[in-house]
Amino acid sequence: MKKADLEHEDEAFGTKRKKGRKAASFFLFVIIVIAAAILLLWVIRRQQLREDMEQLLAGVIVDIDNGRYTAALNDAVQAWDLAERLRDNEYISEINARIRLIEEIIHADELFENESYQSAMDAYMLALRYAVETGNIATGYLAKMIATTERYIDFYDLIQDAETLVEHINYEEALSLYQQAVTVAATLSFADGKELAAAGIADVKERIELAKRSEAAQFILQGDWSLQNGFLAEAIVFFERALEIFRELDDSQGISLVSFRIGTAQSSLADSELQVEQEAQDGQQSNLDANPDATQEEAESNYEYNQRLIFDMRALIDDQYKRPANQVRMGSAGGRNEGWYNGCGWVSTYNALILLDDPCHPADIVRYFESSGGTVFGGVFGTYPHAIERYLKYLGYKVDHALFPRIPANIDDIIKASRVCIIAYAHTSAAHYIAVEYRQEDGRFIVYNDNLARNRSVSLGLDEVSSKGAVIDSVSAFINNTPEILFAFSLIRVSSRNQ
Repeated sequence: MKKADLEHEDEAFGTKRKKGRKAASFFLFVIIVIAAAILLLWVIRRQQLREDMEQLLAGVIVDIDNGRYTAALNDAVQAWDLAERLRDNEYISEINARIRLIEEIIHADELFENESYQSAMDAYMLALRYAVETGNIATGYLAKMIATTERYIDFYDLIQDAETLVEHINYEEALSLYQQAVTVAATLSFADGKELAAAGIADVKERIELAKRSEAAQFILQGDWSLQNGFLAEAIVFFERALEIFRELDDSQGISLVSFRIGTAQSSLADSELQVEQEAQDGQQSNLDANPDATQEEAESNYEYNQRLIFDMRALIDDQYKRPANQVRMGSAGGRNEGWYNGCGWVSTYNALILLDDPCHPADIVRYFESSGGTVFGGVFGTYPHAIERYLKYLGYKVDHALFPRIPANIDDIIKASRVCIIAYAHTSAAHYIAVEYRQEDGRFIVYNDNLARNRSVSLGLDEVSSKGAVIDSVSAFINNTPEILFAFSLIRVSSRNQ
């Protein structure tokens, strides 16, 4: 090859090599530009993610400050996702702390709304610790809720303590706690709480009144016993104590009832020496009380009148306000001597005898009571329990008699073991006798001539020949749980006839 040709080839090769180098440099430049653009876009995107995350975190603070905890939680979760994408462990830790705080606040609020105040208090305290750890976020709200929750806990503690005191019959202290609970409820604008505490106050006041009435009734019973046995000065003391209670209760009926007894006792006390002297002169041995029953003329008149009343001797009396029971006369004509007013004693005796298959006309029962000192203040206040006991023994029955406070608690068991029982109880107006039997085949107690029991009874469908009475599951529960009944003061048990 010629020298000129070689030189020409070398020149061409050099030109190609220069062009190749230029192309490589251009491609490298393009790659660098693309890489720089990608890097720039990555930096911009990362910066955008960070700005979005920080904006979400700022929104979390705003939502918390405005009490929008569910929205705050949503924003925090989104911020956490961005922190994960940024692989920013510092932000991940910070956001986790806020999420934990918000979730605990929401949990505490739910417990509070569900009235689980003690659990809510524990949750709020835990949330407060988280709030302090995250830069005192929501500490103001938490402090307010902790104080409010504490007042609710105090309210229910007062209610519970008051109920415990009521169970232990410490009514005065219970009343004080209920009144404090009303004040706490008012500071909370807690309407249901005020209603609950007010109901407790009403219940305690009713219990206090019933307790006072029970105490007054006991004083009256003690006074009656003292009067019956001639301890007139002592009777006046008991009656005056009862009078103080009725005056405190502003009970005009009770005041009238006791005032009459005091007047009777005072009159009897003034006349007692004259009566003793007269009895000594006449040489009479009288079983009559200081205040006698009906006079002999009145008793004979009552007997003649009562004999003319027609009774179905198979039918139990279940309402002394109806004829002919309400027409039966007992005691002095100077008082209320008709069966509707003072007849529960002889009615219970009459019913008991029918249940014993040994009926007796009311005229004979009343005559016995009047002739044996068995009526209280000439019949004005009915019949003494001892008179019923003596009459049943007079007829030949085996009788056990317990008086308050020696009446056994297991009244139901006693009635089940008896053929029939007569119970006398004091109620908020006066006193009342009932006859009770136990029906083995039905497993129920039947109470006769008692409106209170009838209101709590169920129909047993007894024989139409007799009155249905009131059917109850427990006599003990009836006496102890009926608000109008104060206590039982006489339990006469008839088991069999003496041979």
